[in-house]
Amino acid sequence: MLNFIREYYFIFGLIPVIFYLFFRKRLSDKGLRVIILLLIIGFFADIYSVYLANHRSPNFKIFNWFILVETLLLLHYFYKILPLKSHFKLFLSTAIIYTLLFLKDYYFINGNRNYLDNIAAIENVIVIILSIVYFFKQISNPNNLDFQKYPQFWVVCAYLIYFSGTLFLFLYINTLPKAEQQNDYVLNYIFLIPKSLLLSIAMCMKNTFPQRKKFQLT
Repeated sequence: MLNFIREYYFIFGLIPVIFYLFFRKRLSDKGLRVIILLLIIGFFADIYSVYLANHRSPNFKIFNWFILVETLLLLHYFYKILPLKSHFKLFLSTAIIYTLLFLKDYYFINGNRNYLDNIAAIENVIVIILSIVYFFKQISNPNNLDFQKYPQFWVVCAYLIYFSGTLFLFLYINTLPKAEQQNDYVLNYIFLIPKSLLLSIAMCMKNTFPQRKKFQLT
């Protein structure tokens, strides 16, 4: 089973896309297009990285640049779903700082031949924090107690579980010998399964129900 996951992990990223194509007419959440774009980019990046690996060529460049693209797209997605529209400068500055950190590590650590584990860990922390903020905002709103019926809930759950499960992996993986890195990195592939499942659920949500009315004393 682990060998199958290791060899065909890229398939999991395509499953939510298939669900989206089947149910796109009933989806009113346009923000899901950002997630679909991210999944499609990730799928082709994975295919190309497998191609490079089979030809004994370094594929760290693909993984590293995808981390940057993924982070920027997820920042854009959270900016759209969080009721923090006045904090545009915060999201923009986070994106700029993260990009500068990425470029610094990429060129000083040689991102063509080394995995930028610190950059990956920073991405994990950013998404985890934004996910916690999302849930806090939803829970603290008494007029939105059915927020689990929204696709955003399942998308945030998917990335929260994935990034929480792989955070410590990215923090220590470069301290291990090469042989152990290959064995431990399968954990990343394993967490793709619940991520894919939850994103698929998000693609099936109608998101057309009316919000609960405010409670009023009469």
